[in-house]
Amino acid sequence: MATQEYKAGDVLIAEGHVPEAAFRIITGSVELARSIDGLSAPTAVLDRGALVGADEFLDGLAMTDTAQALGNLRVEVLTLEQTVQLLGRKPAKAQAAGRQTKPQRIQASPSNALVALSAQADTDYSAQDPASTVLKPGLLRRLLKPEFADIHDRIDVRVAELSGLNGELATQHLVAEFNKRRGLRAKPLNAQVALDPGGDPVRAMRELRKVCERWLIDNGGDVLVWGQVAPSGSIVHIRFFVRDFGVIDPFRIGDGWSLLVLPQPLDSSGAHRIHAAILAAVRTKEAGKLLTVKRDLEVLMEDARDNLVADIGNLDPLESAEDKLARARIFANTMRFRGRSEDAKTALALIDSALTVFSSDQTPIEWALAHKDRAFLGQFIAERMNDTDALRTSMQDVEAALTILRPSLFPQDWAALNDRLGLALYRLDFDNGDTATLERALQAFHDALTVYDRQKTPSEWAEAMGHFGQVALVIGRETRNPKMLLRAIEACNAVVSVRDRKHTPMHWASAQNNLGSAMFLYGRVAGDRGALEGARDAFRTAHQIYIEKNADRLARVTEKNMRHVDTALSQKPRNEPPSLPWEPEGNQPPSLPWEFDAPSGARRRNDDNDVWLDDHLR
Repeated sequence: MATQEYKAGDVLIAEGHVPEAAFRIITGSVELARSIDGLSAPTAVLDRGALVGADEFLDGLAMTDTAQALGNLRVEVLTLEQTVQLLGRKPAKAQAAGRQTKPQRIQASPSNALVALSAQADTDYSAQDPASTVLKPGLLRRLLKPEFADIHDRIDVRVAELSGLNGELATQHLVAEFNKRRGLRAKPLNAQVALDPGGDPVRAMRELRKVCERWLIDNGGDVLVWGQVAPSGSIVHIRFFVRDFGVIDPFRIGDGWSLLVLPQPLDSSGAHRIHAAILAAVRTKEAGKLLTVKRDLEVLMEDARDNLVADIGNLDPLESAEDKLARARIFANTMRFRGRSEDAKTALALIDSALTVFSSDQTPIEWALAHKDRAFLGQFIAERMNDTDALRTSMQDVEAALTILRPSLFPQDWAALNDRLGLALYRLDFDNGDTATLERALQAFHDALTVYDRQKTPSEWAEAMGHFGQVALVIGRETRNPKMLLRAIEACNAVVSVRDRKHTPMHWASAQNNLGSAMFLYGRVAGDRGALEGARDAFRTAHQIYIEKNADRLARVTEKNMRHVDTALSQKPRNEPPSLPWEPEGNQPPSLPWEFDAPSGARRRNDDNDVWLDDHLR
C-alpha cells in the first residue's frame, strides 16, 4: 500500500488541475476550497476514510476545488484500478479515451456494472433500470479489498409504522425495499409517531420534529421516515425527520413539512424517488456517510432523473402540489454537491407548478415555504448569470414569504429570508447608488442577527455580521459618518473573533482584510492615527495567511492595502471620501455568497441606541 504524508497547508491537488492519482485519507483531514471572486472559500472538510479527487482522477477531469492538508496528514495513493473498484464504475467514455487500464472483469455499462454481480438482480429492479447501481452490490462487496470496506458508511434509516389501512404491512414493505438499496440500512422504529391534526399545526410539527430528532440522536439513526396510507390504499404520504447536527438548512426536506407521495406498493420509480429524498434530507458530518450520499445521489440524479420529475397520476391537486414541492427540494438539496443551474431550474419549475395550487389564504404555510425556496433558488441563478432582474424577482418572493413566516413561528426561515433580502439589496445598490437601499440592507442583516446566535450558530452569525459590517462600511464611506464606520469596525472585529484560523484560514484572512478596510476608512475620516496603525496590522495578518496558502493575487492586494495605509500615515486627512482598498475594479458588484447551510429570525433596531451592536457581540 503506497502512502504519502503532508503537513498543514500542503496542497494535494490544486483547483483546475487534472489529478494524476486519487487519495484515501488514513489519518488527518483535508480541506476543499474553491476560488470565488479571488477569495478561497472552503466547501468541505474530509476526514478519515474519505476519497480525495477520485471522480476527477477516474474521468480525467480538472478539480473544481483545491485539496489541502489541515495539519499532519497521511493518505493512501490509489491506482486507477483501485479507484474503479471503489467508485463502482468505469471512467466516463469521453474522458477515458486513450487511457491504458488493466482489463476489467466486469464488461457491462457503468450504470449496470453492479447489477451484474448483485445478489438482488432477480428483484423488481432489472438490469434495464438505468439507476440500478443503487442496489446493494452483494457479491461485489466480497470482491473488494478489506481495507476499502469502511470508506462508504451506510445511512441508518428508521421507519415508523405508517398509519391507515394495512399500515403495518406497508411499513414492512418500505423497510424491505430500503434494505435492497446500496448505502441504506433500514429498521422499523420501536416507537409510535403521531401528528395531532387539530390545534396549531406549526406548533404540533415543531414538537414532533424535536421528539424525532431526540430519538434519532439517542438511538443512532440518521433519518426517520413516517407517513400514512391513503384511504384508497394505492398511495402513501411520506414525511422525513433528520437528526439535527446544528446545521441550518434553507431547503428543509427533513423537518417534516415536505410531503412525498408514492405508489403503494413501491415500484422501481417510487423506490428511486424515496431513496433520493432520504439522501437529500441527510445531514451529517461523518465523511463516510457524506461520501455515500454524494455517490448515490449523483447516480439517481443522472440515471433516474425522469422518475424524479414525472408526476404520479390520479392525485388530487393539493396532493400533487405537495409532492412537487418535495421533489423540488430534492433537486435543490443536490446543489450542495453538484452546484448545477439545471437542478435549480428544474426545482423552480416544480415550485412554479405547485404555486398554481397553493394560496396565501387556503394553504398559507405551504405557499410561504414555496416562495422561500423559490427566492433562494432565484438568488442562486441570479448569481450564476449576473441577472439583476432575477434578483429583483427573488426579492418579491422573499417579501411574499415574510408575510406568513413570522419570527415567532418560523424564526430560522425568517432570519434566512432577511439575510437573503439584505444580500439582494446590497447587490442592487451597485446599480442604483441609492443610500436608502443600503439602509434597508443594513436593517435586514440586523434583523437576521437578532435570531442568529454566536454560540449555537456561529457560522451563520459570522456571515450575517460580516454582511452587516460591509454594508456599514459602504454607508460610512459615502456619508463620511465616523459613527457608522465604528459600527463596521465592531462588526468586522466580531467576525474575526468567531472565524477559525486553523480550519478556515482563508475565511479568517478575509475577515482580517475587511477589518483592515474598516479601520483604514475610519482612520482617514476621523483622523485617527491609531486606527490606521490597526488597519496595517490587520492587513499584515491577512497577508501572512495568503502567503502561507500560496494565494498570490490576494497577497498582492493586501500589499497594496498596506501601502495605502503607509501613505495615509504620512499625509493629512483629505476632504474627499477615501477609496475602499478592497473595492473590485471597474465598479463591479460583489458576488452573492451562496451557501447551503443557512440561518434563523428578529427584533427591531433602535437607531438612537449606540450600544445595540454591543448586545450582540457579548
